[in-house]
Amino acid sequence: MKKLYYLAPLILLLFALFSSCEQEEEMTPRLDENGLTRDITDLVPQYILDEMERLGMPINSGGNPPNIEDTYFATPFILENSNRPGENPGLRFADYKVTFSGQDNSALTIMVDYQNGPESGTGLGSFIVGNDCKFSVFVELNSIHSGGSNAKSIQVISGNLVNNGIEDFYVANFMVDDFGDPQNVWIENGEGRIIADQDRFSEKLGQEDEWYSRLPDCPCEYTNNIDGREEMCGVWSDCGNASQEFHYGATFEVRWSPNEAGKAGQQCMYDANRQLITGGLAAGSPDRISPRSCGSLTRSTCGHYREDVLPFGNTSFTLVCGGSTNDIVPCWQYLQNWPANNGNNCTTNVISGIDHLRNILGDMNCVDVTTFFVAIDASQNASAELQEYIRGNSTTRPENLRNDLQTVFNEFNCENDANEDRCRVLQEIINNI
Repeated sequence: MKKLYYLAPLILLLFALFSSCEQEEEMTPRLDENGLTRDITDLVPQYILDEMERLGMPINSGGNPPNIEDTYFATPFILENSNRPGENPGLRFADYKVTFSGQDNSALTIMVDYQNGPESGTGLGSFIVGNDCKFSVFVELNSIHSGGSNAKSIQVISGNLVNNGIEDFYVANFMVDDFGDPQNVWIENGEGRIIADQDRFSEKLGQEDEWYSRLPDCPCEYTNNIDGREEMCGVWSDCGNASQEFHYGATFEVRWSPNEAGKAGQQCMYDANRQLITGGLAAGSPDRISPRSCGSLTRSTCGHYREDVLPFGNTSFTLVCGGSTNDIVPCWQYLQNWPANNGNNCTTNVISGIDHLRNILGDMNCVDVTTFFVAIDASQNASAELQEYIRGNSTTRPENLRNDLQTVFNEFNCENDANEDRCRVLQEIINNI
């Protein structure tokens, strides 16, 4: 009896533990074979899911969706497909605003409110699935038209979460019950539409809608643990030593590449103290088309070359990748249109800046500007005052700037080799003074 007395608490403890595990398991939604939760398959009949997919609606699945809590704005909101007789793709609808809140990834639930022209709606039951940055939200909506009519519909919202919004933003809307539609404002029961943001990007309200603002922000410090780190449907790569050809004055380079080819990428440059460079030629520049790797250009990176490298002034791959000198832009414009990221509000750190040199550089491209910086640093006869001014360490323009640059020009024997790149660049700048 004494042994049984000591065993009783142990049995009760084990029972409580097993019961707790069972309850916890029941609280975590299980995914069906289609990657959706039972709540979703109970809400949306299979024939509606099949019809959505037939009409081209992307459905993302999985048990680890991104946190999408915020308000997003889709415009222009354009019909992709419909099962309504006589309704053709291209029809424009009122702009669409949706707010997601109360997301609970342990239960895979979320709250949804939307505004679409004269109608608005609130979710009666809303569920979310997805993986990494891709998601789909399934919601039964009680919608109200400004004229007073009500309707009940099933809506699915799919997309790919990025830094300042949602890419590939799609909405499927299928009518469940229009309650007789006395004002003739709703689609018929069973009818549905697939509508999308035409440029496939719906920004967060209050955020700047620029291609580079959708990318992950550069870390403020270059560390050893960034290589291979996954973020926002992409991965960070430690590229090691920075290219002096394209980012003169930088020491280390890091890139973020998207998992999908043909999309934009991030580039971050760091100084010798491992601090983010936030401006100047040395700073990183985002890529309209990511090379998705570190290293030299190849045929596989022609898109990146045409969109990001050729405008810089580099013409080395035009025979292989196409493009012309007409695609090259002034360096001041390049730094403006491919701006260095400082989304984490790191300490201002400008290296090889050119703002103070705008008058003498004119519309020179970035390759030539880099050649100029290299020439000044290589000169043995350039005065300390000139070097400090060109590097941006001094805001005082030398009184004899033209003569100082002429001295450097003569040092390189440019009168006898005026076509050499550094001589050509020096002569152009001297002429601008």
